Amino acid sequence: MVQTKVKQTNMPIIIICAITAAVLITAILTAILLPPKELKVSLAGYGSTESGIPASHGLSVNASGSYYTNPDLAKIQIGVETKNPDLRKAQTESNQIMESIMQTLKDAGIEEKNMQTANYSISPHTPYDSSEIDYYRVNNKLLLRIYELAKIEEILNRAVEAGANQIGSIEFTLEDYEQAREQSYELAMNAAQKRAAFLANGMDVELGDLLAITGSHTNYRPFYFSGYANQALASEPGMESGYSESISAGQIEVNTQIDLLYAIVNKL
Repeated sequence: MVQTKVKQTNMPIIIICAITAAVLITAILTAILLPPKELKVSLAGYGSTESGIPASHGLSVNASGSYYTNPDLAKIQIGVETKNPDLRKAQTESNQIMESIMQTLKDAGIEEKNMQTANYSISPHTPYDSSEIDYYRVNNKLLLRIYELAKIEEILNRAVEAGANQIGSIEFTLEDYEQAREQSYELAMNAAQKRAAFLANGMDVELGDLLAITGSHTNYRPFYFSGYANQALASEPGMESGYSESISAGQIEVNTQIDLLYAIVNKL
């Protein structure tokens, strides 16, 4: 019998090697020809630089600017609290005292348009061991807008002498924040531009066009003085009717946060 030997070939191995080589070549060409993915930078001490803006080959930075200025307006709540077993008498006494306070404030230079009732409430008081009402409490509060800040102490003392026995904290603020907001925006913009230049230099690239500004928002922080807060000045036995405590208006902080997105160019 004659035996026939079948010659085996390496065709399958050759095909696999060819496919593998094609895949590698495709991956290399893709890495060379396609543009780089979105660039996001974070530098310790500077906080996150991500702005949420879709970017391709760009640098996104965040910065803030705080502008400080003197307040030009003070808002204060003053009031009177009366107590009486007879509700009608408690109301009458409260109204008479408030009328006296308002007239005193007008004499001190406060215009009527800058006085507004902030609260008027009536509440019965019942002892814990009884169901009978022993007296009624009437609270009447007035919100003042004072523009002559140097006269605040004088105005409050005169109000106390007229019968006010409730004085809240003083809010120092601005009548118009627009100019201060623009100043803080300019500070934030300058800080963001400097930060972008610093980061670009560290990455050995150049800044291109400014592509977008976003995330800009401003916070206003009025200054509160609580030296008069919760003082029942005229009703406590032995307490003088006036205060000589010094009042400081402090400063207002206006803060703006801003995000910038720059294109970046590789140095030649």
